[in-house]
Amino acid sequence: MSRPALLDKLFQAGKTLFKPALIPVDNTTIKAVNNQLAVQKATATTIGGVKISGEDGLVMKSDGSAAVDFDAMPTDKFETMLKSIRVPIWLAANKAFYVNGTTGSDTLDAGRGESADKPFQTIQACIDYVTSNYNINVYNLTIVIEEGEYNERIQLRDFTSSGGRIIISGKSTSNYFTLLGGIEAPYGGSYTIQNINLNTSPNFENNGSISHIRSASSSSNIMIRYCNFNNINTDNEIQKNSIWITAGTISVYESCEFYGNYTTFWLVQQGGILNLSRDTNVNDITTNIFLGINEAKFSRFGQSNGSLSVISGNAIGKRYEASLNATINTRGGGPNFFPGTIDGTVRTGAQYA
Repeated sequence: MSRPALLDKLFQAGKTLFKPALIPVDNTTIKAVNNQLAVQKATATTIGGVKISGEDGLVMKSDGSAAVDFDAMPTDKFETMLKSIRVPIWLAANKAFYVNGTTGSDTLDAGRGESADKPFQTIQACIDYVTSNYNINVYNLTIVIEEGEYNERIQLRDFTSSGGRIIISGKSTSNYFTLLGGIEAPYGGSYTIQNINLNTSPNFENNGSISHIRSASSSSNIMIRYCNFNNINTDNEIQKNSIWITAGTISVYESCEFYGNYTTFWLVQQGGILNLSRDTNVNDITTNIFLGINEAKFSRFGQSNGSLSVISGNAIGKRYEASLNATINTRGGGPNFFPGTIDGTVRTGAQYA
């Protein structure tokens, strides 16, 4: 962590901190004076005392009292102290962090990730850093990712905010990056995912490439925009589904493309919510079930300009299967709203409208 960021965290604590255990000085005499800690000033005749050099951040003032000089304190001790108070840095405006798999580094030195000239190397390291150290407040914190392939299955962490979002984005709608392992959302948080090619990779067969994006936290809220979803595996069993929601909300907001073969294309379970808005294009999808929904909700929703979601393209398989109190609301889209070659089914207790 950079020294300015560490100082920001300290100042936001709103109190003076002094922990002798975090600032070791061998053989220093510490006394209790009127219920307060005092460090005895070392002299030539003092037994058990040593002179305080200030190299560890502990200094002597002219009146003989001890003080902590944070500029002189080694960074590792400074970080240890701040980790004990966990004070987040509050955003006062929108802020960007940068990731570049070629030129970046995950070493937490001064200014890491805060400019395109000093990026993180991995997406996960950047996510971990910003979610651990920032209160997003009401603003957007954007993680801008350079073009290239990133062989990661990233986890979205929860974070402190008052309505702000973290945006994970390629540089623009014409500068996508490729994520080979997909995205997990097990902890919560509001995220926007945009300008990404989400490709499957055989490297992730044993740890979760059963979906491009999976939400498993009730406090997760993920918006997807301008993304391509590609199943490039030849074994259909590897890629179970493209979007899998066991809890939380995923909204396919606009201009997303889907390709490949799946077991169930979209799978929503156990109270999850899938929203669909604006254009979604499926490109010759092969699947057993296009939308499988169980004790959960699907909603087609409109925008302020009145436009409604549209699914275009072709799919081979069953259009939908609603079971166990599932609700599918196509806003009058009719029984053929979802593509497929086999009619959808609605079990007792479920609804399709």
